[in-house]
Amino acid sequence: MFKKTIKKNKILLLIIITVVVFVLIFRGRGYFENVNKISRKEVLDYYRQYSSNTDPGEYLFLYESLPVDISELCILIKKQLIHPVKIDEFPELAGKKSEDETFYSVREMLEELVKRNPKGLVIDRLPEERLRLSCRFHSLLLASILKSQNIPVRVRVGFAEYLAPPEVNKSIDHWICEIWDEQKSSWIYVDPDLCKVNFDKTEFEPAGESWLKVQKKQVDPNQYGVAVWWGHDYIKANLLHDFSCVLNNELIYWEGPALARKKVLSYTTDDLELLDTISVLLQDIDDNFYELRKISLDKRLGDITDYPRY
Repeated sequence: MFKKTIKKNKILLLIIITVVVFVLIFRGRGYFENVNKISRKEVLDYYRQYSSNTDPGEYLFLYESLPVDISELCILIKKQLIHPVKIDEFPELAGKKSEDETFYSVREMLEELVKRNPKGLVIDRLPEERLRLSCRFHSLLLASILKSQNIPVRVRVGFAEYLAPPEVNKSIDHWICEIWDEQKSSWIYVDPDLCKVNFDKTEFEPAGESWLKVQKKQVDPNQYGVAVWWGHDYIKANLLHDFSCVLNNELIYWEGPALARKKVLSYTTDDLELLDTISVLLQDIDDNFYELRKISLDKRLGDITDYPRY
């Protein structure tokens, strides 16, 4: 009986040693560090998928025979949409207002474009036949078209210095597209509203970068915003929008998680740490994709709801 016990203990010890050796080997190879990582291919495949807002639905046929050149697509989009701040440049649109509150998704936009001109996405669309929509909608439409061409793309939210006059030290609220360039094996910025393609990334600052700069007291929060709305709360709103967008959920301007309803001045240390964490993760979306999806389930964010943004 004593010999059997010793034999069993030896076997158990051998099993423990084997397990420890395997753990050390796998840890040395980075296995455990990467177990929750998502491969580049998986990330790119994710951004090839339509979101609920970029899905063209039954109007997918409108994308047939569209250009594949991104610059040409941007020009085509500008013939379908007019940014509300440009309405005054068209005499035939006198008295017309923004339609941002009329539409939500690409499918709704395409439906109305067909009603106004049955020819579809045509380059000779008259100004009065276009939709009067801002940058979010421009980016949604480009993203939708590119996804139909199997190109990975995600909408980004932040601030563009090129929208402010040269003599003004401001960065203006803006939504653009981040597109995977297969040849360069990297992401590029494209602004379909301004028809800027593959421009210098220093010209557009994702809201997470702005948030971190303000938290480190490197910049004045009032440098960021639009019109008469500037500051910390505006940066917070754009940060949470960018967070949603990179997870294929391009909310309308006045939507966001419950945390967006709170003023930054009323944030707890826990609230601030959560936004700091999101901002850091957004610095490398591909590498942090698993963590970004995980943190989107954090109860501290709260449910998506309408909120007074300004």
